[in-house]
Amino acid sequence: MRWTVVVVVVLCVGACKKSRPQRMPVQHRGSAAVCAPNPHAGHEPLGPAAHAVGSAECHVDADCSARPNGICSEKYVGQGDFSIVCAYDECMSDADCNGGPCICGGSAAVNDCGGGQCKVDADCNGGYCSPSQDECNWHVGGWFCHTADDECTDDKDCGSDFDDYCWMDPKKRHWACRHGRCQD
Repeated sequence: MRWTVVVVVVLCVGACKKSRPQRMPVQHRGSAAVCAPNPHAGHEPLGPAAHAVGSAECHVDADCSARPNGICSEKYVGQGDFSIVCAYDECMSDADCNGGPCICGGSAAVNDCGGGQCKVDADCNGGYCSPSQDECNWHVGGWFCHTADDECTDDKDCGSDFDDYCWMDPKKRHWACRHGRCQD
């Protein structure tokens, strides 16, 4: 009697790793939210009018009627300056957005579609969907899945300086520590 033994070797290249990081991130999105219409309607722009540049697009919310839920708001344009513009809700739920989630009361106090690759943790193959600061650490640049390749999970993993933060590094394609801020 003759036996034939077949050996099957399975090679894993990246895809076989678990996607869940060592621990749960402080900020992650376990479930989707449904936003209310803009809660800031009826206010005048806040902030220092002395730093406004250019002509104002509006003076009160009633001036912003091109779309529903318009508000008159400030938009940072750099060098400590703002412009006064009409801002409108981009979304009311995640279904209204491509890529990232609907962020209730995001920039300029309106509901914004966030960029990135995930909307909730369930989009991350057993991992977590977290907001990543932009390269300058000024605002959220998008929502991304954590993976087993991550060098950090939260800012506290990167040091104690205000300019140390954990972000989704687009060159490395995983979360990594970064130090510093961009100059205006």
